Amino acid sequence: MNSSPLFSSVDLVRMLFGVVIASAGVAAGTLFLVRVKRKEFSLLYFGLAASLYGIRLFIEGSSGYQHHRWDRVQLLISLLVAMPLIMFFVETA
Repeated sequence: MNSSPLFSSVDLVRMLFGVVIASAGVAAGTLFLVRVKRKEFSLLYFGLAASLYGIRLFIEGSSGYQHHRWDRVQLLISLLVAMPLIMFFVETA
């Protein structure tokens, strides 16, 4: 019998949303780089925050199946994601 656990649907949805959010962050960062007017950093801050949060969601969804290998990275991302998010809100306000 196969001893590897199957992913639950909640974890798969969490991992899918992580990929979608991280992709939106990468797209926002790329859009910032190709823009001519780079004086507004809100797109860059949003891209960083979304990428970090998407990676954190993906790790959270898969951590139970990876024997909690990435728990410290998840904690580090949780602490770091606030910085670009606050900078994004300051830039847009």
